[in-house]
Amino acid sequence: LADLCGAPVLSRVITRTKKCADLDQVVVATSTKPGDDAVEDIARAHGVMCVRGSEDDVLSRYVLAAEASQADVVIRITADCPLVDPGVISKVIAALRPSVDFASNSLERTYPRGLDAEAMHIDVLHRVHRMAHTPNAREHVTYHIYAEARSQYAIASVKERTDHSAWNWCVDEPADIELLRKIVGVCGPDA
Repeated sequence: LADLCGAPVLSRVITRTKKCADLDQVVVATSTKPGDDAVEDIARAHGVMCVRGSEDDVLSRYVLAAEASQADVVIRITADCPLVDPGVISKVIAALRPSVDFASNSLERTYPRGLDAEAMHIDVLHRVHRMAHTPNAREHVTYHIYAEARSQYAIASVKERTDHSAWNWCVDEPADIELLRKIVGVCGPDA
């Protein structure tokens, strides 16, 4: 909800994600906590669906979002990535073929942090939901795939030719939002 040059970070994430031509819709998944009412308000203001579920079980929220939107493929974008790139999202989607369960540009990182995108088929999301039981797997959605049962999934890693993995455009600390304010201030919100 932090302000990023006149709009909340979440607004920037939604606006940029909606620009991806390969997506049918954007769904925001948040908790049922009253403190997240503002998240739902932002989603509605952008004309996107919002589903609400467990604060601690983020994986179950993804399942709710997938079911509510009748998704065949689920793309994971996190709300702390206001510079998410629609073109990068499309590359990750393109890597998700019928023979691939999960595609990501963050497992073998070459993109800056903050451009992270993950994609999986709906049946894979349901399998992860059934199989993932640890707190990390319930909180981090795809943790079961890449950390607990990697050999059970066909994974595609999307990489850039040039390694920009040292850059961080993700909002985790107060200094991060200050950096992003400088970037957006100079380059504009569509940079």
